Amino acid sequence: MIPFTEKLAHEESCLHAPCHCPIAGCCPYPGRSLHDHIKAEHPMIQYTRITAGRLYPLSMRHDELACLVSLGSKAVFLLVVDRSVPSGLTLSVIHLMSDPIEREDFKYKIQVHTQTGILSLSGETQSVGRLRGPYQAGASLFVSDTMWSPPDSPVYLELKC
Repeated sequence: MIPFTEKLAHEESCLHAPCHCPIAGCCPYPGRSLHDHIKAEHPMIQYTRITAGRLYPLSMRHDELACLVSLGSKAVFLLVVDRSVPSGLTLSVIHLMSDPIEREDFKYKIQVHTQTGILSLSGETQSVGRLRGPYQAGASLFVSDTMWSPPDSPVYLELKC
């Protein structure tokens, strides 16, 4: 039993609260950080280290649902690939926080180079320690099936503070 006035604080820190993962097909899990969950439950996700302020190509297979990206030792990000949209997919970026004190504003740019042109999205990352509900991207880049072919359409990512 906890006092009503402490309910919200308890829900934020409770290690038994169900949390959600942005990776398609993953079930809710008990309340450890999203970063720890991904390392433990999704070890097959490729991991890329990049330097701030440069546009990096990410080599992604057609069936990949996400990619982990570290900005040196500063922070870790998850590039989420959502294939649930009709006739294409969306790409979005999450800053994975291990500790709420880590909250920092990072900017990102996603580019997909296709045979017909360059698709691009830039903005500020969403910082997440744990997701209490299903993931909803603040912004995402839509890539139609006709334009998406990973060997021919590389995904580029730039991150900066």
